[in-house]
Amino acid sequence: MASTWVVGDIHGCAVELQQLLDRIDLKADDMLLSVGDLFHRGPDPVGVLRILQGLGDRFDMVNGNHELVLSKRLRFRAPTCLEDLRGDGGALIDASAMDVAEEMVAFIAERDYVQRRLLTGPAWQDHPAKHWLMVHGCVLPGVPAEQIPPRQLVRKGRRTDLPGDPYWYEHWQGPEFVVFGHAQSAAGFHIDAQGRAWCCGLDTGCVYGKKLSALRIEDLSLTQIPAAS
Repeated sequence: MASTWVVGDIHGCAVELQQLLDRIDLKADDMLLSVGDLFHRGPDPVGVLRILQGLGDRFDMVNGNHELVLSKRLRFRAPTCLEDLRGDGGALIDASAMDVAEEMVAFIAERDYVQRRLLTGPAWQDHPAKHWLMVHGCVLPGVPAEQIPPRQLVRKGRRTDLPGDPYWYEHWQGPEFVVFGHAQSAAGFHIDAQGRAWCCGLDTGCVYGKKLSALRIEDLSLTQIPAAS
């Protein structure tokens, strides 16, 4: 059976990304998917771009909040200076990114903000979910993810219909299994009273000295690479 791996927020951490790929040993029929936030804040955005380009059709992604801001800013023009490449909230990108600025912008252009895929593999034989979603930040109950505006999909998202305005993942019970990034505080599996996983956060703070994480959808196994010292 082919494997579908989803990697959390990479944030320019090329060394750890390559170590992750070496660890999971991606085969010809396997896929590496990303929840977005590929380039900003970390030391080697160019390395991240080259690694992912090298995967060809074995790579796909959804855009995160930094890609959203970058795409909006440069929708009708090419980047001319490093300021043009800043991410959400003015997040910095390493100066080396200017050398491949147009390639980088083209790489994220026209990417989706949500993907829906069928669930297959041993983890799902007794689970009520039939599909899984990949987003950067959140989904909303009762609203098809494809109808949620990108500006909401890339944020953390709260349930304003519940007391205390809890985060969406604290009460998510489908109908889809959701994989997302964006928030270190949301990392890990979120399960129901029967012990069934309904979503998984994959931002484990690699760029902040923690870990880069990837989830294999078919069996819900996690692979993690410690941040380089």
